Amino acid sequence: MERLEKLYRLLEAKNGQNTVIIDISEMATFANYFIITGAMSTPHLKQLKEEVKYDMKHEEDELPLSMEGDPASGWIIIDYNDIIVHCFSAEKREYYDLERIWGSGKRISFED
Repeated sequence: MERLEKLYRLLEAKNGQNTVIIDISEMATFANYFIITGAMSTPHLKQLKEEVKYDMKHEEDELPLSMEGDPASGWIIIDYNDIIVHCFSAEKREYYDLERIWGSGKRISFED
């Protein structure tokens, strides 16, 4: 849970939009959690990708298993094995609607 909260707080600190965590552990075998966040622009999407990758490498000594997409596509996926981070443009987030698709998963909150 510590890594999960760290990623959530990082995305929030970098102005990720409407960040949501969904526990998918009872629904999938490829990961335990999705973190879904939005970006305000293509440069913001690039910043989120780079900040997550940088902070996890330098503070947790952890590199992603894989990264897919690019800022121009409107969707970045950063795979940390048990946690998959999805960073979307507003348009792509609405189109793919992962919150609805995985909506039966438990929502996790780190709100104060």
